[in-house]
Amino acid sequence: MGFYGWWYWKQAEKKHIHIVNWSPTKQVSVLSSGILASAIGYFIVLKIHSDISLLDISLTIFSFIATFKETRKVLSGWLYWVILNLLSAILYLNNGLMGYFILSLVYSVLSVYGFMAWRKKCLDTKDESNRI
Repeated sequence: MGFYGWWYWKQAEKKHIHIVNWSPTKQVSVLSSGILASAIGYFIVLKIHSDISLLDISLTIFSFIATFKETRKVLSGWLYWVILNLLSAILYLNNGLMGYFILSLVYSVLSVYGFMAWRKKCLDTKDESNRI
């Protein structure tokens, strides 16, 4: 995904593509698809490993969605990361993984910063279609 993101951003620079906001309909569609994929993934994996939680599967599915959104410069991708990192912190804390717990909290703070920076950049552009 990192390579794809780098490649896409290079192409976007050539085309002068800026940070975008998806329509509420598209946002709900992606969120619903993520929930459905999480449920399906959970029931598939449950048959193989009974000790994996729905939260763990959901974090994985939505991490892919958040990464894809960021490769496409979709502002709300950062909000996904804020929530995903906080939920990951809870998962790590419950499993006694203090190092990863702290790291996830740091990632949450960085995600808030990323959202604010992209939002400011989005509001500073002259293209009205990028406004929140």
